[in-house]
Amino acid sequence: MAYLSNDVLIFGVFFGVEVASLSACRTCFVLWNILWCLIFAVSAVASRRYLRQKCSDAKIFFVDPADPGKTVPAPNLTATMHLPPRLSLSVVIPAYNEEERLPIMLEETLSYLNQRSAEKPAFTFECIVVDDHSSDRTSEVTLEYARKYPGLIHLVRLPENHGKGYAVKQGAFCSSGRCILMADADGATRFSDLAHLEREMCAAACAAGGSMVAKSNGPSSSSGSGREGDRKR
Repeated sequence: MAYLSNDVLIFGVFFGVEVASLSACRTCFVLWNILWCLIFAVSAVASRRYLRQKCSDAKIFFVDPADPGKTVPAPNLTATMHLPPRLSLSVVIPAYNEEERLPIMLEETLSYLNQRSAEKPAFTFECIVVDDHSSDRTSEVTLEYARKYPGLIHLVRLPENHGKGYAVKQGAFCSSGRCILMADADGATRFSDLAHLEREMCAAACAAGGSMVAKSNGPSSSSGSGREGDRKR
């Protein structure tokens, strides 16, 4: 009976040690997972900031319409954000193998914007076509329009295919307009609908900023003066 009690006692001691060890292992496992999650989160944030900074600081070039073999430095949005915007509107057009549909879209776009500029000379614009490494004549078609409409059409030719999102971002970073509009090269949307979009945006901005404007001491807060915070993207 005494031997049985000792055996039970010994078993109990080893079982207790095992439970304590298992509990400690579980605690270490949880702490290890938390540590890795923190490392992953910090790395993700750091990588995102690095890529954003790298993309914003990267130099972007327009292709010279007179000599397609040459490029000219494009404006850098991050460097000119504190300056008054040079134009009223920048239209960013991401394009990949759009040599057939792009001319139709550009004709409609330029027809509308030129008519609007003629009615209101203060309205100025540019169209930036970002060729996402097309395998057709998308760049050549864009350059033909750039020569036909000097100063209104710009071409950014990407050396590799990065996708639509990257193309839009590159076009936005070299824009000079107070407002930046992304438009697809396939002409899926009528460009004349821009007027409806502007009205809705203006109504939303007035509704959201009405209280701030009312609290302002001067009328300049509600006018488009071209200050740093005036660009709409």
